[in-house]
Amino acid sequence: MREIYRFKKVLYIHKPSNKGFILEHSKEKFFGYLFKYIKVIYSLSLNYSKLKTEYQNSYDDLTSPIFWRKQFKKD
Repeated sequence: MREIYRFKKVLYIHKPSNKGFILEHSKEKFFGYLFKYIKVIYSLSLNYSKLKTEYQNSYDDLTSPIFWRKQFKKD
């Protein structure tokens, strides 16, 4: 992995079929998504107790057939 991470584009070749494809990555996008992920995890950890309680209180409704019929109701 380390050998390819420093390159923006990498050519992979599938030897049995002798076909290849080029993969391209963006370090900017990677670190942008990593930052968003860390923010969401932090927010989740701050609100975990409240979310857990809400989920437990809503469990019966969330698992009812009526709830799921409403979710998949065709308009």
